[in-house]
Parts: sequence; structure tokens; C-alpha cells
Amino acid sequence: MLVLAYHLHADTMPIFTKDEWMKGMASLEVDSSEKLKQLMPKLVAKLKDPKEFKEFYRYIFMFAKDSDQKCMLIDTATGMMETVLEGRAHVKSFLEFLEAKKPVKVINKDQWYSFLEFSDTIAEDLSNYDGVNSAWPVLLDEYVEWRNEPSD
Repeated sequence: MLVLAYHLHADTMPIFTKDEWMKGMASLEVDSSEKLKQLMPKLVAKLKDPKEFKEFYRYIFMFAKDSDQKCMLIDTATGMMETVLEGRAHVKSFLEFLEAKKPVKVINKDQWYSFLEFSDTIAEDLSNYDGVNSAWPVLLDEYVEWRNEPSD
């Protein structure tokens, strides 16, 4: 459903306006539910391209947050991360960190955007993380500190 929302350029979750639906279906050249059903695997496959996925991921922030807010509620953000980033580096442990430490009530755009880059560039074991010369949001620095704490 998120992939379809992205291609329809829908503004608000979980609503598709008639205008969004009609313009989206026209741009996708879809005029029946059967054609849409056939097209969906191709739309999903497009997300394998890193540039396309990045655009999709950024769209999710704007789509999933309340339209009158600048940030996404933490419950919404964690649900979206679980859904769209499943299997990527750091997702599981980052979500565990958010649950265990509860460092924030919302995720802002910078944190959301930066997490994808962090997940794509920082090794799961954090061996290439440079807290001195990098400029990650504080939330990601706190996550790294949490990961580096001695286990009980």
C-alpha cells in the first residue's frame, strides 16, 4: 500500500483523494484493477534501485506524519521503519534502543533521513563509525553509545 501511495503522490495516510487516485492511475497508465494488480510487482521492484528507494523512504516521512506536524510520532516512525527497512543494517537494534531508552517521543525529518544513510554506510558492528569527525544527529550518536555499553 505504501508503494502505491508513493506512486500516487498521496499526501495523507491512510487517505487517497479522488484527485490523487485519478491523476496517479493516469500517470501509471492504469485503467483497471487487473492492470494495477499486474503493475504492482514492477513498482515494488523499482525500489531495488538505491536512488528510487531513497526517494520512497523520504516520501514515507511526509506521508506518515500528521500533516500539521513537523515530526513523526515515535510509534508511527518505528512501525514505518519496521515495514520499509526490514532486513537492513541497524533497524532491529535501533528499534530496540528506541524501546529500551525512550530517548525521544517523535522523530524529526533530519533523524529520519539520516537513519537511512547511517544504515547504508555504517557497518552493523559499528567498526567504521566515527563519532568525532561525523555529523550524525544526536539520536544516532546516542544509539551508538547504547550499542557500545557493556552487556550485563
